[in-house]
Amino acid sequence: MKKSSKASAKAYLSFVMGAIWAQGQSLHAQRGFTSLGPTTPIILTPPQNLFSNGSFESGTFGTSSSAFAGQTANGANNTGASTTGVTTGWSIDNWSFASGANGDVDRWVSDGDSPVMAQYGAKYLYLSTTSAAVGGNSCLRYGTGLNFTAGNTYRFSFYAADANSAASGAKIGFEINPLSSPPGTSQYVTLTRNQNWSDTAESTVPWVQYTIDWIPAATVTGADFYWSALSSVQGSQANVVLDNVSLTDLGIIPEPETLAAGVFMSTLLGFTWLKRRTAKA
Repeated sequence: MKKSSKASAKAYLSFVMGAIWAQGQSLHAQRGFTSLGPTTPIILTPPQNLFSNGSFESGTFGTSSSAFAGQTANGANNTGASTTGVTTGWSIDNWSFASGANGDVDRWVSDGDSPVMAQYGAKYLYLSTTSAAVGGNSCLRYGTGLNFTAGNTYRFSFYAADANSAASGAKIGFEINPLSSPPGTSQYVTLTRNQNWSDTAESTVPWVQYTIDWIPAATVTGADFYWSALSSVQGSQANVVLDNVSLTDLGIIPEPETLAAGVFMSTLLGFTWLKRRTAKA
C-alpha cells in the first residue's frame, strides 16, 4: 500500500471515530450528561429529582403517633365513625394524603430501630384501600404543581411492596391531572403478594424498584400528581408500602434507529471521501 493510501486510511479511521464520538456527545447532552472532551473523563450529572422529599424523611412527626408494624406511625382512617389510628399535629413536607372513603388507611411510618423496614432512610408510607376505582382510592398528593414538556421523556422510579393484601392482589401507580389520558386514569404496576407482613410486629419488607418512562403528548404547567393504592377487585383489601420515589426529566431521547442512521451516514461520507482520495492517489 502506498504511503498516501495508508495516510488516507488513517484519516478515514480518525474521521469515523470522530463521528461516532460526536454522536455520543449529542446523546449525552440530550440526557443531561456533560463531557469535557474525547481525552478527558466524562462527568456524569444525574438528572435532578423533581420530587422534593422523595423518601418522606422530613416533616413534623406528631406526638400522638400510634403503634403500627412494630414501629410508630402518624395517619388517619377514613372508615366512617372509626378513629382508630387517627393522629393529629403532623405533616409530611411537600406531601399530603388525599383519600376517599373506601376503608382507606394511610400511615406515615417512622422506622426507629432494627430491623430497618424503610427502603431508604428511616420513614416510609403505608397505603390501604378496598377500592379499585381511580379517584376513589387511598392516595398521596404531591404538594407542588409539576411542569411537563411535550415530547420529553420523564422517568418515574419508586420502591414498593405488598403488605399482606387479599388474595386478589394490590396495585400501586401514579395519576397526573390533567395529563392522564383520559383524566383520572393511572399508570400502575401489580405487586407480588407478601403474606409475611404484620400490622403489629416488625417484618422484612421485600422492596422492589419499579421504573416507568412516560412521554406527555402535551405541555402543561401546575399538574397535580398522585401516588395511589388500588385493589385488583372492588371490595378486596389492598395494602401497599411506598418509599424513595423520584421523577426525572430525561429530555428528548432519540430513537435507536435515529442514532444508528447518524453513525451510518457519517461512515458513508467517510468512505466516499476515502474512495475519492484513493482514486486521486
